[in-house]
Amino acid sequence: MNLDNCTRLALRGLAIDVSIGVFEHEKRAVQPVRVNIDVWVPSEFCTPTQDRLGEVIDYGRLRQIAIETLTESHIHLLESACERMAAGILLALPVRCVRVAIDKPQAFSDVDAVTVEITRWSAPS
Repeated sequence: MNLDNCTRLALRGLAIDVSIGVFEHEKRAVQPVRVNIDVWVPSEFCTPTQDRLGEVIDYGRLRQIAIETLTESHIHLLESACERMAAGILLALPVRCVRVAIDKPQAFSDVDAVTVEITRWSAPS
């Protein structure tokens, strides 16, 4: 697959407190994460001719999917959170490709953040 005739839409730095982690102290309290999402949208779903929201992807939908995915239940791994989010986006929106990155800034006291990033493609039609 390729990204010809696509527009990249990005959601940057969504800050949310979530229940994530494998250790007992992580299961007892929420902690902050930062989410970055990129989607590549085929031109037929992102080229407005009448300057109306219905002609493009609603950015709020990306945000909603991220929040719902991360808050529906405790998640052990950043990798699992990324996979769930990417799958939800591919299922809900007409995108060709999605990249999800989640930063966990409190993973270690001497590291700015631990980040997991994945890229997934839609199934060929």
